[in-house]
Amino acid sequence: MQHFWFEALRMYVRLGLLFHFRKIVIHGRENIPKAPVIFAANHQNALLDALLIVCFNPTRTNFVARADIFKKPFIRWLLSTFNMIPIYRIRDGWQSLGENEKTFDACDKVFSRGESLVIFPEGNHGSARRLRPLSKGFARIAFHHLEKDFSNPVYVVPVGINYTQPMVFRSSVSVYFGEALDARAYFQMGSLAGAQQLKRDLDVRLKKLIAHVDDTNRYDEIVEKLEMGGVNYLDPVETNERIAQIESGAEPVVKLIRKRTAAPHWMQQVSRILNFPPLAIWHKVRQEIKDPIFAPTIRFVFGIFAFPIYYSLVSLLLLMVVGWPVAAIWLALSAFSTWMLAARHPLA
Repeated sequence: MQHFWFEALRMYVRLGLLFHFRKIVIHGRENIPKAPVIFAANHQNALLDALLIVCFNPTRTNFVARADIFKKPFIRWLLSTFNMIPIYRIRDGWQSLGENEKTFDACDKVFSRGESLVIFPEGNHGSARRLRPLSKGFARIAFHHLEKDFSNPVYVVPVGINYTQPMVFRSSVSVYFGEALDARAYFQMGSLAGAQQLKRDLDVRLKKLIAHVDDTNRYDEIVEKLEMGGVNYLDPVETNERIAQIESGAEPVVKLIRKRTAAPHWMQQVSRILNFPPLAIWHKVRQEIKDPIFAPTIRFVFGIFAFPIYYSLVSLLLLMVVGWPVAAIWLALSAFSTWMLAARHPLA
């Protein structure tokens, strides 16, 4: 029953992601071994990062997340439905670190079932277009399992997630699954040396799968020049070549003039009128979000539940009061105007 619920929810969330993003590009699924995997990804966009990996890879996937996000009851419930496992950090308090033994045991069970795990080794999220320093927690999780059962291999697959505009609804995203690293080879080097080498190798591979601006002193300048020239953030190879050219001074600055298309004003007004209740609720919810990085995630979760419920209730009410023709027309008009507004006018 739990497996059925997970797959049904994954399918529903996948449909939601296909609406939330203008384009989703997946590369390298052939690099995912048919064995337990740790998907080690960069972390730019809170829960959306994890959902993209969970929904667009063929394995049954669990994921590890910071224990502090359990403080939000709704997020705790949502993550538990996706087999979330908490991991504690020093900043959560020294007394909390003892709880990580339970985390390691839970991860062992995941691997023993032949399932996979998503972890964000940067340890926090941020929208900057660079890879932050990695922690060794993912290596400790892999080695803890291999110490108990070396015959059951664990692979580390680097995952690069690239958003055109992380905070904007109906922007685009690419997900790159890199070549797998066999954790057994690193485990045999010894726990300390092996973990360090595995972290270094993952760092090198991840930087090839994302847009990585290494020069922090010139970060704003480099990003500005990238975007003036019309960078394609969905292609990390092309983007990193452009970054290298800018850093070396070989990149000519060409200003690209973008023509933004927006939905007609009347269509925006129709959509806002027809969808006033959920939009009004979202406006209140958005004002309560303290960490802006969480805004796209909360907007996505709100949207995939609030709008279908709203459409269902109003359609049912119209069906009972005035009949199915009016209900059908209202539903079609509401859905069409909302879709056109979203498709042509990306909202922050």
